[in-house]
Amino acid sequence: MSRLVDHAKRELEILGNGPDFDDHILEMVGTFAGAGHSGFSAAYAIEVITKLLKFEPLSPLTGEESEWESMVEGISLNKRCSRVYKIINANYLPTEVYDSQGKVFLDEDGLAYTCMGSRTSITFPYTPHTEIVEFSAEEEKNDQT
Repeated sequence: MSRLVDHAKRELEILGNGPDFDDHILEMVGTFAGAGHSGFSAAYAIEVITKLLKFEPLSPLTGEESEWESMVEGISLNKRCSRVYKIINANYLPTEVYDSQGKVFLDEDGLAYTCMGSRTSITFPYTPHTEIVEFSAEEEKNDQT
């Protein structure tokens, strides 16, 4: 057994979730450990696997028609990144494309949330990213007046 698997087993035991919950995680760690990665290839593989498991794209979005899935009339969702939307406006207004998590708000208690103000307009090619906006309750109160 590798040191990585031993480490994972110890850490998972501390959490105390039990074998039914953790066995599949240990199996994935064992598969990764068995691939024989070195420092560089391990870091690369971890980054790619993490993005894929989070449903994030590995390269910039292009905005091509093949990337879009229609949700309801006039609104499409990007197939490669589910936080990116396209709204085709009526009356010949420009099409709006935005990242629904372009901004995440963080209050003074450390609570994070998104809202309509989280939308950021985007252009292609686009690599999804999030701006963390910290604010105090006093700032929020002033914004609402």
